[in-house]
Amino acid sequence: GDGARDALVRSTDACGSVDTPGTLFFVSGSNGFPRSNHFSGGRPEIERWEGLWSVVTESGRHVLRRGRALRVEQ
Repeated sequence: GDGARDALVRSTDACGSVDTPGTLFFVSGSNGFPRSNHFSGGRPEIERWEGLWSVVTESGRHVLRRGRALRVEQ
């Protein structure tokens, strides 16, 4: 993100494990705790990608840029 601490949040309507697909979004630790746009996926894994932290799910790889979750790989 922008240097503030960010969190990845997962929301699902189903009772299930981390394998169950759900809605993911980032919450920034900057002023007002803004949320990013949502993206879907299950089994999120955090990895370094081109010097940035990224989230990898079966729907692709996402990074947080300027407050938005951007898919950078499928």
